[in-house]
Amino acid sequence: MNKKCINVLFALLLCFSLAGNGFAAPKSSAQDKGTVQDIVVRGTMLIDPERVKNALVTHVGDSVDSDQLDEDIRAVWSMGYFNDVTVFLEGRTLVVDVAEKYRINAVRVMGDEDEVSEEDALGAISTQPGTVLNEKNLANDLEIIKELYRKQGFYLVEAKYDVQPLENNKGANLVFTVDEGNKLYVKEVNMIGVDEDLQDELRGVTKIRPHGMFSWFTKYGILKEEDIEGDTQQIHAYLIQHGYLEAITNRPEIFYEEDGIVVNFTIAPGIRYKVGQIGFRGDLLETSDELFEKINLDNVQKDEKYFDLTVMQNDIQKLTDLYKSYGYAFASVDVDTPFNRAEETVDVYYILQPNEKVYIRNVILEGNTDTRDNVILRELRLADGQAYDGAKVQRSIDRLNSTDYFKEVNVDLLPTEESGEVDLKLSVTENETGRIGFGVGYSTYDNVGISANIQKDNLFGKGYSVGLQGYLSSKKSSMRGYFVNPRVNDTNLGFTASVYKEDYEWSDYDRKSTGTEFGIFYPLGEYTRVVLNYRLEYYEMYNIEPDASSAIKSYEGENWASVISTGIVRDTTDSVRFPTRGTKESIYVEYGGGIIGGSDDFVKLRGSYGFYYALGKNNVFHSRISGVAVYKNGNNPIPAFERIYIGGMSTLRGYDYEDASTRDGRTDEVIGATKAVYGSAEYIYRISEEYSISAVPFFDFATLSDEKYDTLFEKNFYSAGLEVRWNSPLGDLRFAYGFPLTNGYNGESLNGRFEFTMGRAF
Repeated sequence: MNKKCINVLFALLLCFSLAGNGFAAPKSSAQDKGTVQDIVVRGTMLIDPERVKNALVTHVGDSVDSDQLDEDIRAVWSMGYFNDVTVFLEGRTLVVDVAEKYRINAVRVMGDEDEVSEEDALGAISTQPGTVLNEKNLANDLEIIKELYRKQGFYLVEAKYDVQPLENNKGANLVFTVDEGNKLYVKEVNMIGVDEDLQDELRGVTKIRPHGMFSWFTKYGILKEEDIEGDTQQIHAYLIQHGYLEAITNRPEIFYEEDGIVVNFTIAPGIRYKVGQIGFRGDLLETSDELFEKINLDNVQKDEKYFDLTVMQNDIQKLTDLYKSYGYAFASVDVDTPFNRAEETVDVYYILQPNEKVYIRNVILEGNTDTRDNVILRELRLADGQAYDGAKVQRSIDRLNSTDYFKEVNVDLLPTEESGEVDLKLSVTENETGRIGFGVGYSTYDNVGISANIQKDNLFGKGYSVGLQGYLSSKKSSMRGYFVNPRVNDTNLGFTASVYKEDYEWSDYDRKSTGTEFGIFYPLGEYTRVVLNYRLEYYEMYNIEPDASSAIKSYEGENWASVISTGIVRDTTDSVRFPTRGTKESIYVEYGGGIIGGSDDFVKLRGSYGFYYALGKNNVFHSRISGVAVYKNGNNPIPAFERIYIGGMSTLRGYDYEDASTRDGRTDEVIGATKAVYGSAEYIYRISEEYSISAVPFFDFATLSDEKYDTLFEKNFYSAGLEVRWNSPLGDLRFAYGFPLTNGYNGESLNGRFEFTMGRAF
């Protein structure tokens, strides 16, 4: 065979070879024509050609071979939008021929509309009318639809789809069909590997619980994926918390049976350790004996109780705070906890490192757009140039929170170029300090009463408070305006002033009054202040019934009340809106008439005590008790309006003041008691921290005494109920329903009573 024939035969073989690798003969190869100069996509209708180009491995300027073209075909095919894909070269142009899948004309979801609406299902899936059919998306959509049903308790749900082509190949309808199966609830939660007592404890910390008769309210019995992992961690944390320091908790096994779901947690609790040796290491600023006085884990050790992680963590915080109070802002406390498995004890060594002592170079304020700097700075217990003190920083935060000018107060330490020196940055988020309040009350005497108030705290950013309060019913009307300057010229002296006008129509008399009141207050230490007030009031008593009490008749006509009062108030709470710790105490003495003039002769003693105790982040126990006693000051009887009236939101929920207040023995007129003790116990559970919604079960009590009952505890009242407090967009709402547990003052049986008040911030 001559050389010419050999060349012809070689050319033919090359053409056949290229045609077999996706190149249309007699197209030229890239090796013949050079690099790709253009890319063309053919056959798309809905899909943007640029999306196809972006999916290709080959780009303009590349040299290609058959393997690379195969990769291009696979890349376009994997997009999921095409029934057919062909890639080949035409000269130096790379051509991509595609055949799109059906365009979706309409989508339906056929299932139980009572459980999952079609609208909700269509809103959750990705396949929508106008899109191109994509099997990957459809597979995801099936799982989305099934998950919607699982969240409603249908764990055996099955779903499938059907593509229904339209005539003339103009797209297709897509129908998802759902068979939800039986609705399943959790019927058993088992803790395998622990004894029965520990099982009961662990069941109390899980969110996954068996379905019961109150599940409509508690929502127990519905198995949620997020609860599976959360409960696994919660069980493990509980075991560690209570001394099972080497516990192992596995993700539960879940069995879907015909009549319900069984959840089995498998647990290896290991040894439950008691506290062994306790010691202190590192750089000790106080002796070991002094440090032992600061911690509580040694009490656990002495009582031979099991290790308690919370106690140890609280000790770490106390020791850290102690070192910060010495000026070591970056102090750290670590622990070393070697196990003694033979004796089943764990030793705890607190490792204290003060690090560097720091001083405050500058206090920097941030976020106070309305509040003036001096209003914030005067509440701080640290200033420029002082040594850092963690206790003083916390107290500064508490004092700022107590003003109620700020939603949030944060402190950061900023390093400076000097070692041992920091800037203290105080960032605040200002509160809405203007309020409009509205309340509606009901009593058997004056029926419906409406109260309203408007107030502005932190006026002009100077900390002033002004307000106007009013009340109106068929029997009563009142109006009061007030002004408060808590720090006159930034001194510790505070000043209050108010004016008021009242018009009361009682059953046995009418009373009109106009008055003014002035007061000053001054701090005694960090948490206590002394108060001094003076009230001057002109009033008229008229329309007095002939058989009215002497406490009323003695003041018929025009009168002047001159009353001075003084008291001591102590408040150690950490917040105005939602206190979680601290106490409130007060004691007052009021003196009317006598040596200061006026016609109202009386002496009144008032005292109260209340405390807040946090039971968790959003759980607070609150209890308070108050006592009041009023005495004659001379020969005149005690004025009826200075006596003590019990009932309503602030004293005895579930009772109107007419139900619980004492009456004149001769006329049966409600004239109030001369001595009373009342109080309450509340469990405050914050349902929502974001919206400040709290549920408050309460128990109220009161005991009264007067001329008829010589001593307290002869006439007692009790009530219980539920209050809901909500910082809503409409304002601060309080809804209370109190159920009287005792009869009224005259022995009459009482029904439950609903009350509410509302105030709005602006």
